[in-house]
Amino acid sequence: MSLSYPVLLSKFSELFHLGGKYPPALVSGLVIFLISFYIVGVFTSLRSSLALDPWALYHLNLNKISLYPLVHSSFLHLFFNIFALISPLSLYERSNGTVHTGVVLNVLAVVTALPYCVLGMVFFPKVSVVGASAWCFSFFGYYSYLQSLSYPTFKVQDYEIPTIATPFILLVASALIFPGSSFIGHLLGLLSGFALAKGYLKPLIEPSSKVISWLEERLEKYIDMIPLVDYYKEKNVQRQFVNLNEDIETQGNILGTI
Repeated sequence: MSLSYPVLLSKFSELFHLGGKYPPALVSGLVIFLISFYIVGVFTSLRSSLALDPWALYHLNLNKISLYPLVHSSFLHLFFNIFALISPLSLYERSNGTVHTGVVLNVLAVVTALPYCVLGMVFFPKVSVVGASAWCFSFFGYYSYLQSLSYPTFKVQDYEIPTIATPFILLVASALIFPGSSFIGHLLGLLSGFALAKGYLKPLIEPSSKVISWLEERLEKYIDMIPLVDYYKEKNVQRQFVNLNEDIETQGNILGTI
């Protein structure tokens, strides 16, 4: 018996613990963008034009500083990043709203890029980076910090490991499995995630909720027409935010899908 496209999306949402009937709107759009950018990059110079090099800050190349996560060096690079990002980003969008999550992604990209450029001009002036893996480590860091507030440690056989160390274990494992990946870029992405969790980035990521709600109310008819995705409106996320502790408990499932 064949399954319809909506049913397949619903099954996909259940498999990756996305929390809704359909995948979240921003996550769905981002996956489409990442795949599209990769295909275009195969036939054009898009990849090299958006790759973050250490001199992008010196030349004030804002495209490279903010858009480098959208391009990837290979199909496997793209696949693993989408696979690792989809669950934690979906959880974040569900708890914080679709528009807010888009703002956060851009801020995380820039906050990770700036120190990379500063360090790179001194220590690795010719090394460029691409890909959404910095975003992956940002959300690993974000959720490991939040989870550590309720569960400071977890046991592996007879050993107790600090919960906050989980993304660092993933960081080292990633460097060993993919020796060509950017350890510094991943580390800076991870630290950006900690900064997000501790509220240090709040001045950069808090567009007025009233403004967002005002826009969404006037566009509500069109938003509700978007098919086969769950759009999380600003007016609803405050109610959903009270369930965040329950959502954090699913992080073990999220890490299990990576």
